[in-house]
Amino acid sequence: MEKATKKSSLKPKFQKAKVKIASTLSGKPAKNLKIIAVTGNTGKDTVANFIHKILLAHKTPAALITSPTDSPLTTFALHRYLAKSLKSGATHVVIEAPASVLKKHVFYQLPIHMSVLTNTAPNDAPNSKALDTVTHKTILFKSSPHFIILNRDDPHYDRFAAFSAKTASATYGRHKDAGTHVYRSKLYKKGTETSLSHNSTTFDVATFVVGEEAIAYMAAAAAAAAALGVPIDTIIDGIASYEPTT
Repeated sequence: MEKATKKSSLKPKFQKAKVKIASTLSGKPAKNLKIIAVTGNTGKDTVANFIHKILLAHKTPAALITSPTDSPLTTFALHRYLAKSLKSGATHVVIEAPASVLKKHVFYQLPIHMSVLTNTAPNDAPNSKALDTVTHKTILFKSSPHFIILNRDDPHYDRFAAFSAKTASATYGRHKDAGTHVYRSKLYKKGTETSLSHNSTTFDVATFVVGEEAIAYMAAAAAAAAALGVPIDTIIDGIASYEPTT
């Protein structure tokens, strides 16, 4: 095991101190917002956009914060965005939370209302990197958010299921035990359609997002929205209203 140096041991403490400074300078906006954080190996941006659109369809004042690969979210930027969101009248903020940002403690002590997991790297991925990113993703679930939404089909599901939610945990996927169950799907050149079952109610959702992956992304957003008490008709409308830019 590599021996920790003075410099490496101080770095996390410095990063966490930055969070406190950034929060204070921004007026501590997070305490007045319901923050929904979405993490995963793929689909974070899409699921975050789906949830954001559903909230807007539900007439819930909501903001969206993404973290592009070429311009990852920083500590001070996050709290500035939260302050702007609060000032604009938002009550909810949906945030894309990549593992690369989480490992820098950008989300340190952030009061997470809901943590959503899209997926993790496959078990056959390079072990060291895959396990590192899984560990970074667990940061969102360790603090007992009010709601936890997990992919029941994910290879690391059991690891995330070990964390407790203050209010409720929910699952989605093709697995027979998934709370929001995917049981039928159809792929098109310009979109994707799937049938979901939730609490004995079946319904169809469709999106302009193409590809097999979109099925799980719609199920994730539907499970998250249902946990927040959003009606199924509104979930359908919200998902359908999202038009990807690429």
